[in-house]
Amino acid sequence: MATLDTLRRLVPAMASVSDAACNEWIADAAAELPTDPWPEDIWPRAVCYLAGHSYLRGVGTMTGAGGSGSGPITSESAGGMSRGYGGFSGSTSTSGDAYYETTPAGVEFLRLRRTHCVVEGVIEVDTTYALRDG
Repeated sequence: MATLDTLRRLVPAMASVSDAACNEWIADAAAELPTDPWPEDIWPRAVCYLAGHSYLRGVGTMTGAGGSGSGPITSESAGGMSRGYGGFSGSTSTSGDAYYETTPAGVEFLRLRRTHCVVEGVIEVDTTYALRDG
């Protein structure tokens, strides 16, 4: 089961978010993520990373807790003390893997998915063909 402690450990940007709000983010992510392709011990972490990613893409980026101001420095000036930051991905796409590459939590979600889940669209070869009459 995905827990509040796990969420805050994996997504430090959510440390100051209320317990109730974190639990809602976890519940939403758990509802979106089927358990079938995930190993039982990995699914809770995937849920937490997905919850963190969703938070950082939504509320977090608006409040400065997430994607904005957390990428590489892209510009600086001295007199007026200004610094600009890049994001984790230049993509504004909301589909495919590029969507997850926009936050650190999303990148970790992808890493878990690529490591522990069967890739969609893989066709299993029927190795029983030699046993058929024909």
